[in-house]
This record gives sequence, structure tokens and C-alpha cells, in this order.
Amino acid sequence: MATLEELRVELDKIDNQMVELYQKRMNVCREVGDYKVKAGRKVYDRQREQEKLADVASKVDNDFDKNGVRELYTQLMSMSRKLQYQKLVEAGALGRLPFIQIDSLEKDTARVVFQGTEGAYGEAAMHQFFGEDVNCFHVRTFRDAMTAIEEGAADYAVLPIENSSAGPVNEMYDLLDEFENYIVAETILPVVHTLSGLPGTTLTDIKRVYSKAEALCKRQGF
Repeated sequence: MATLEELRVELDKIDNQMVELYQKRMNVCREVGDYKVKAGRKVYDRQREQEKLADVASKVDNDFDKNGVRELYTQLMSMSRKLQYQKLVEAGALGRLPFIQIDSLEKDTARVVFQGTEGAYGEAAMHQFFGEDVNCFHVRTFRDAMTAIEEGAADYAVLPIENSSAGPVNEMYDLLDEFENYIVAETILPVVHTLSGLPGTTLTDIKRVYSKAEALCKRQGF
């Protein structure tokens, strides 16, 4: 049986090969990006990527490795899209991306991003619209969510556009103007805030409350 050090040496060799292959793959992606710029082709091809993920998953034997390979190639293709978008930016082509009308959203296969963390109202709104089994991830800022859409890491982002107490979320309108993303659907989520504290605390004990400004208002909607 090999020692831990011997196994690590073997892993280092494999990693070196993977890095070399990654660079080769990205060089080909650059050529793909150049072609798409010249041909006016869009970067994101959902059908092509789904077929690729199914193909690579079929080449491993067990479910754990199938999921791992799919995650790996999802990230690889995300990096490929990011590179190709850079090519479009350099060519000044992003401003000419077309608006494509669709009949319905592909909820079952969509990858969705929301701003915040698990348990946030953004997650609740996402589950309300896409269902509990949605393929999703979360990011720290609204801009990060918009960037995930632009780079193709996510198909849709669930973000607040207005609330009933404070009105429009101005940052979102600024980002919609900056990014080439569009509002394609809406969901309305009642938001009920609670005042939380340590067990046994009374209202007379409270000296300071930490909260977003909107949470201190009487009502808020998502």
C-alpha cells in the first residue's frame, strides 16, 4: 500500500496534467470566442451545455463521481463563457446583444442565484417561484448576482425590485441599466419581521437594535 506522501506526489502529477489541459481548453475557448464575435453568435448555448454535462457524466461509473464531474464541467463552462464575454467586450459587441422573447421559463432545468444567504427572503422568494427543488446558489451582493447572469453561471437571478414601505430598490434599477439583463417574471412575497433577542429579555432591557432600515418599518414586501 502506498504511503500518504507517495499518494500526494501522484496527485501533484495529476494536478499538473490537469492544469496543462485546462490551459489548452481555454486556448480553444479563446478561438471559439473569436469565432462568435465575427459570426455574431451568442455566447450561451443552453442545449449545447446540457448535452455536454450529460455526456461527461455518462463517462463515470458512480453517482458521486457523476455529480462531481457535472460540477467540475459547470465551472469550466462558466469560465469559458466569462472568457468569451471578455472577447465580446473587447470587440464592443455586448451593446448589440439581442433581446430574445421566450414563451415560458425553463424552471425545471434552471440554475438560479439569489442575493443573501440561506434563510434570506431572497431564498424564500426563489422557492416560491421556482419550487423547493430548484438548482440554486447564493452570492453576497446584488452586483454579484447580476454578474452571475452575465457570465452564464446562472440562468436567472431572484432580486428585490421594490417593497411596500420603502418603495423602489434604487440599486437594482442602476444595475439593470448597467447590465444587459431583463426582468422576465415577478413574485410577491409577504415579509414579516420579528424582534429577536436572548431568552428572558424584556422590551425594557433593550437598549440597541441592529437592523436594516426597512425592517424597522411597519410593512415590507419582496
